Amino acid sequence: MSETPQPHDSSAARPQKPKTKRSIRAKYSRPCDGCALRKVRCDQQKPCSRCVEHNVPCTDNRLKKKCGPKHIHKKTRDSINNLSMGNAKINTLGDHNQILTLDKLLPCLQIYQTWYYGIWPVLSVAHLVSRIVQLNPNSDSTLSKENATSYALCCAVCAAITRQLTFLTAGNPIVGAPANIDASQYAKEAIRARNLFDYRLDPSHDNLLISFFLYIYYINIKDGIQAAILYMKEAISIAQLLGLHDPRTYSARPTAEVHRLRKIYYMLLVTERFSCIEDNVPVCLEPSIPLPSLEDEEYSGLLTGFIELVKIFSIPDKRFFDNLINYSKKNPGNLNNFQNLFVSSGTPTRKWITDVQVRLSKIEVTNASSDTQRLNIILSKHWMRALAWHISSQNGLLIKKDTDSENPCLSYQYPIEIAKDFLISTENLPIFAFESNGPGVSVKLLEIALAVADSVNECIINKSEYFTAYNLLTSIFNLVSKFKSEITISEELYVKVESIVRRKSMPSPIYPKSYIREVNNDGES
Repeated sequence: MSETPQPHDSSAARPQKPKTKRSIRAKYSRPCDGCALRKVRCDQQKPCSRCVEHNVPCTDNRLKKKCGPKHIHKKTRDSINNLSMGNAKINTLGDHNQILTLDKLLPCLQIYQTWYYGIWPVLSVAHLVSRIVQLNPNSDSTLSKENATSYALCCAVCAAITRQLTFLTAGNPIVGAPANIDASQYAKEAIRARNLFDYRLDPSHDNLLISFFLYIYYINIKDGIQAAILYMKEAISIAQLLGLHDPRTYSARPTAEVHRLRKIYYMLLVTERFSCIEDNVPVCLEPSIPLPSLEDEEYSGLLTGFIELVKIFSIPDKRFFDNLINYSKKNPGNLNNFQNLFVSSGTPTRKWITDVQVRLSKIEVTNASSDTQRLNIILSKHWMRALAWHISSQNGLLIKKDTDSENPCLSYQYPIEIAKDFLISTENLPIFAFESNGPGVSVKLLEIALAVADSVNECIINKSEYFTAYNLLTSIFNLVSKFKSEITISEELYVKVESIVRRKSMPSPIYPKSYIREVNNDGES
């Protein structure tokens, strides 16, 4: 019987390869000095065979090199955080259709340096441009938070400047403004670039300034007041987190840095106090640190005017501005709340008001370097004088005496003097000086006009004095009409003053009557 053939097993015919163990990398061993220097394998003997063969000393004296830093560098930490938050894809600011190139930024930055540095003296354009000039939307390198912040700051400044320029009429001296780009584009790009990173996790001076210049943009657009106040408060919050209100923050810092931070702080103080008067926003900043020094300023002529402006807003204390929240031009009924303005202070009210008015009258503006800055200082000074007079009126502090009394600032004729001083001080200033300061000009002018109207209605004057006062009121109101904007001015009060001017008569007072006929030498009624 034949055997049944078995199926062919090819694996049986194929020779088997011997199994080899997977090689395991030997643990690192430290070679002797000689083998390490020659970069050859050392057998770890003492002495090793190579040193014996070549008759050289076999030693182990060299210092071991560090494998890496013990602490993570800030840049490395940021990169790790970005990866963990899914931000690794952020390599550039954006594509060519999105990013605003330097040729679109530089014109506005140059206008800021030439015309607006005296008002907001907190940026070096040359330094800022040097920080963004290398940015390339097609670069493969990872975008840093510092670069994104610098770019966002440039866009925020451009948004503020471009919007400010919209209030200028033809024939103004500013040239080179960018065409075919709207202020809103700059603002949106500033917000987009800053939000590439969570800037709130690391508040910085640059982020403070971005918020500030976005405030300037939004305060000058229709229906932008709420957004403007939010950005202003954000800037102030960052300033407080950085300790700019605390004199100890400035110790052991370079002189240039101290100087710049002081300018930033006082710029915020002026802005907040104007916002308090105009928009009833509570204030929290006080003049708690020294003023910037002219000796530390590269452009000392420009800074002189800025410091004078700071003095104007620093003369009344914080309590003064806290109570001004009740003094709303949009709701004159709130003026009755001023009866208790100074009750808690213990300071004789008339003496306090007199001191404020005297200090305001001593503010000098001769050193202001530009027409824009000069107008800003002069108008702010007389605007504050008019506000202080209205406070005196509402607290029963006015004296029905001749203007030659010891306290003329407590007389009913004092607003006439304020209006006359303002018109004389500004008679040689061009229209550009008013326009370049933005719509806030009409707000301050209207306050002076209201004070003149109340003054004439409250006191008995002869016919000659009446026409003098009326002519002053008409001149001030004409300026209000020329520069008024629907963005900030109270239409109700504007129409009320307009009606007074048109019918050439003084109706019942816009503010309630209240006065004291005389006071003794101690200021007691």
